[in-house]
Amino acid sequence: MMMKKNMLASAVTNMAPLRSKKLNEIESALRDVLSAYGCIEIFLPIYDYYDMLSGTTQGFSDEHIIRFIDRNTGKSLVLRPDFTPQVCRYAANYMNNYPLPIRLGYRGRVFRNVNMDKGIKSEKTQVGCELFGLEEMTGDIELLLIAERGIKALNLSGHRYVIGDMKFNSELLKLAGDLREEFLRALSAKNLDRMKQVIDSSAMDDKTKKFLKSIPFAYGGREVLKELYESSPNDEIGARVSYIEKFFDRLVEMGIDEKALVFDASECKGYDYYTGLTFEILHGGIGSKIGTGGRYDNLAGKFDFNVPACGMAFYVEEIINVDKPSEVKVSFDYMTGDQAQAEKLRTEGKTVLYVENNENRDKFLEFYEIGQIL
Repeated sequence: MMMKKNMLASAVTNMAPLRSKKLNEIESALRDVLSAYGCIEIFLPIYDYYDMLSGTTQGFSDEHIIRFIDRNTGKSLVLRPDFTPQVCRYAANYMNNYPLPIRLGYRGRVFRNVNMDKGIKSEKTQVGCELFGLEEMTGDIELLLIAERGIKALNLSGHRYVIGDMKFNSELLKLAGDLREEFLRALSAKNLDRMKQVIDSSAMDDKTKKFLKSIPFAYGGREVLKELYESSPNDEIGARVSYIEKFFDRLVEMGIDEKALVFDASECKGYDYYTGLTFEILHGGIGSKIGTGGRYDNLAGKFDFNVPACGMAFYVEEIINVDKPSEVKVSFDYMTGDQAQAEKLRTEGKTVLYVENNENRDKFLEFYEIGQIL
């Protein structure tokens, strides 16, 4: 069957003028926020080696990537599914002699092979940062402060930070002993019946069993952390809960609304990738994520840059869905048929639509918002 020339490739989309304008405004506001925190912006390749990305990208699988072959070398390449490995490699290759901490910012598109039936697009715009060499608590707090300042810069509200912790999960798995893999699978799938079966079949004491069974229901603010601490079956778990409590306290002291902070004790996505706190920024208006972040202290070491690291990314298209363009038409300050006059106004910082044929002016008014016609 012959393909129509005006057809789009599957799972991609055009972006209309007003939506494009909104995307640029969001990017600009977030870049200003990153700059305020000392993040140096870098630009990275849109595709990279399969072998590099396969061992360094969270959730990497052949099913979810867009892969092709370099005709010159025969090597397998992948459209970038994630910025973080590339940023780590950049820091390792070009900034390993810089004083720590190093803060790097980026913006651009990531690509995933997606299920078209779900209406998901294969390319997404992200603005984000990676922080290298900060002490754990300091870095974790800075990430959330960047996220909060970014959201305020976009005049958004109604968001929550859902926080997980892989160190906490690691201690849970130690409790599960030989059944750790089965417990992790059940916890990841939120399969409560299977989780109960795994716990009941173990040789754990009753206090430990009760604690593990409570994990899927441990979702909330400080009251949840208090309950987890009081019911902790050992000192290691208690100490980690104390760290998270201190983290919450510091964020509230720094101005983040306590009601926006939620701990999810069962969050274990990326268990083999993240090494500490993780977070998702959820917005009630669209019921989905507008950003994510976390700590991955082992990743930079894969590029021989052995420093602690953490990072986050804003999801720009999702933010547009929260804060949709208010205009109906593309607007200009002026419309004129005098080209010299148009140039003079542009010099003054005005936006000008130059229309050579006066007979077409009325037609332009159907499609554009004009402040003044000269």
